[in-house]
Amino acid sequence: MSNLPDQSRPTSLGALIRAASDGELTPGQQRALDEARRADPQVDVAIAFERRLRDAVGSAMGSVAIPAGLAEQVRTAVASNAQSLPEQLAEHTRRPSFWGTRRLTGLLAATIVLTLGAALLVQALSLSTPDLNESQLAYRQQVASFVASEHGRCCGSPDTARSKLSISDPAEAESVLSAWMGHSVSLPCQNRRPEIRFDGAGPCGIPGSGPSAHVMYHPAAGGPRISIFLKPDSGELPFQPGKTYVLDTKKCGVAGTRIVAWINGGVVYYAVFDETPGCDKVFADLGISPPSAKF
Repeated sequence: MSNLPDQSRPTSLGALIRAASDGELTPGQQRALDEARRADPQVDVAIAFERRLRDAVGSAMGSVAIPAGLAEQVRTAVASNAQSLPEQLAEHTRRPSFWGTRRLTGLLAATIVLTLGAALLVQALSLSTPDLNESQLAYRQQVASFVASEHGRCCGSPDTARSKLSISDPAEAESVLSAWMGHSVSLPCQNRRPEIRFDGAGPCGIPGSGPSAHVMYHPAAGGPRISIFLKPDSGELPFQPGKTYVLDTKKCGVAGTRIVAWINGGVVYYAVFDETPGCDKVFADLGISPPSAKF
């Protein structure tokens, strides 16, 4: 459970994330969190991380009791400045009693997990942001607007989606798209993920040079429909292999839409879905690594 102080007062983003992970948001905090989500898609990723961290600590530590005040100092550091964690924990670690009890092993493990969690949470909220020149900024605007519009158009009209996404077999889609792209294409359904279902694939007109395609899925358990747009990478944006990028949809005028992108085998992929509570699960369902950079 959350131990946040007077929750009627404004709280930091770190405190809001912790309260959200514990399901203890006040109405005012919920509004503040919704605003933060619109400004930064990584907030949902941070909430999911906090929940996983809490569950992992509970599973690993069992009944081990953390010294009074130690966990609160870690929480305060997450909400303010996690870089000062060693100094904030020093008061406890300097005490002989901390090192001389039978609980030492459990306490050390708890401290390490909490400290590491704080550092990773701050890292998740501090994505690297490569500098884009004017041409790249213009292309980011173009591609974000296009994929968000096409995603919305197909989600809003089943007839449009069926007409455009005429390839209904995922194995055939992967083969056809690989031939179109001139590169090997890897689609989530080909990895036999039962969490998502294939809706169809077809050609598209993504801005930039080279052929392009649009693929759609829907989560088996319900949730936002998912579009993946793909085209050969022609250097329009400075993607680096092994990184997943989140596009700044607010600056692109399409706030409320999550767009993440990555490059694999010479093909750039744009995954598009609507912002909804819990939409961070889409990353795991699609086999996408959490974003580490932001355009």
